[in-house]
This record gives sequence, C-alpha cells and structure tokens, in this order.
Amino acid sequence: MSAHATVAVCMATYNGAQFLVEQLDSILTQTYQPTRLIVRDDGSTDETVAILAEYSNRDPRVIIVDSGSDEEHGAMHNWYSLLQATQSDYADFDVYALADQDDIWEAAKLERLVEAFAREDARAPFLVYSDYSVIDERGRVLFPSADDSIGLHAGSYATLLFADSHAWGHSLAFNRSLLEQVVIDEEVVAQSLPHDAYLAKTCLLIGKIRFLDMPLTRYRRHGKNVSAIVYEFHWRELINRLSIVRLGKVYERVLNNSLMSIRKHGELASFNRELADAVLSVLFRGGIYGVVKLKQMGVRRKQLVRSASLYCVVFLRLPRKLLRAGEGQ
Repeated sequence: MSAHATVAVCMATYNGAQFLVEQLDSILTQTYQPTRLIVRDDGSTDETVAILAEYSNRDPRVIIVDSGSDEEHGAMHNWYSLLQATQSDYADFDVYALADQDDIWEAAKLERLVEAFAREDARAPFLVYSDYSVIDERGRVLFPSADDSIGLHAGSYATLLFADSHAWGHSLAFNRSLLEQVVIDEEVVAQSLPHDAYLAKTCLLIGKIRFLDMPLTRYRRHGKNVSAIVYEFHWRELINRLSIVRLGKVYERVLNNSLMSIRKHGELASFNRELADAVLSVLFRGGIYGVVKLKQMGVRRKQLVRSASLYCVVFLRLPRKLLRAGEGQ
C-alpha cells in the first residue's frame, strides 16, 4: 500500500454533544490528515446534529450520512448502517478507521496506523487494532494501557474467535479489501452483534490481523457508554464471572458472532477453512476434546479468570445449547 494512503474515518453518533467537539478536533488535526470523516447520527436529541452540521459546513472533509429517520435504532444498527453506507458510497479509500464520539485520539494515531498498512498487500483483507488508555469524564487517565489491564493480545490471534473484548472499534482500522468483502446483510444487522468483533473475526478468517502495542486512543469511560468492560478485578467480580448463568449470556453473544462470520464468508476463496473447522469442532464437540483443541490453537486470555471461564464453557459443552446461527456451516 502506498505511503500516501487515503484514509476515511467512520463515526457513529447519538447524543454525544458533551465530548464530541474534543473528539472531532483530535481527529481533524492528526499529524496524518484524514481524507474524509464520515458520520452517521442515530436520531440525537441534544446538540450533536448541530455540532456536526457546523463542522461539515466549515470543513469539506466532514460528510454526514443521511439516516433517513429521526428515530433512534440503537448503537449496533447505527454502526452497521454506517458501514453499509460506506460500502455503497465511500468504498474508494485505502484505509478505514473507526471512531467513537466521546474519545480523544492521540495526535499521531493515523500516522501509526498508516505505517502498519504500508507493509501489507492492499489486495488482501487486513485489519489492525491497537492498545489504548482509559480516561474519565474529565480526561484524567485511569489506566495507561488497556492491554496491561485486560489483555488485548494474549495467546494466538485465534483467541479473537472466542472473545469480543480484544479488537475494540475505537482502536481498529482496516483496508478497502476487507470493506469490499465483509458481508453486512439484513441478518447480520438484525442480530445486533458487536460490529467491531464481527469485523475482526471476519478478517481473521479471510485475511490477516495485527496488534499494535501502543496506546493510540484515550478511551473515555462515563455513565453513557454503550460498552462495558471491567479493568480491575475484585473477588465479587470473580464470583460473578464464574456464574454459569452469566457465562451463558456472555458466550451466547460472543460465539454466535464467530459463527456468523464463519457462515457468511465460507464461500470466499481466501476463507481459512482449517481455522474455521477447528473453531466449529471446539464449539460443537466441546468436553475434553474441545479443551485440548483450545490449547492446541493457543487460545488463552491475559487474565486467568477469563481463560478459566472460556475453558469451563467449552468443557461443559454450553456452546451447543447457546448457538443459534447454524451448526456446521
């Protein structure tokens, strides 16, 4: 890929006026300038739309996608709709980076991301995700490295097919090849599975993934966040995470996301059938066989409790009861 790659930043918004200006400024003043900032709003009732209109009027790089409705449809619907619009109307850029509405990008984030893409074959799907710091509402750093706290990259990349908390949307970017090949149809949208995990799992199955061990985003934690992740563990949290009921709810979403990626992309020439078959054997055979297979694949989480919960789910054959997207596809 050319060192002068064109970059489109995609942002989904909803009632994000409180922190939106700071985030927009951090994106538009990058050391490596974005070519476009494509934004889709989900029926905000605060000043979000007005702020976006102001930036769009004064900066031609800011494009607002028409949602066709003033009603709220939810974060996942908003993100998938934005990705669909990007596939149909903005598919001519080299790199696509996703952005939350309430974070702050480090000044050289796009520069570091583009450097990673420069070494890869643009014809093959490629996705990169990075470490990030965690800040509070006032911008004070709570955790300097999410990787140190929760483990964004532990074991092999195959671990991403058994978890959703590695490649976070605000930290990832991908090339045009992935945008063109990833399937986002009505079924995918209707399932409301996390868009970032779906992109990462799909790219792992049809292309290549890389983790950048450097914090490139200041991820803001506040009361209105859609996502929720624990960056510190206490004994009560340990007991809660080992609850069979909770494990079932968590892994139902995680594993259905993986199965959807497998089912939607199995006919592509670049599809990694060997990896997909290994994942399916873990999910639908489970027991001791599944545990051994996980070990062979190098699947593990940074924190022992997360690894233990995954291995427990597989050993107890819970996936066979949880998965709804179709066995053996």
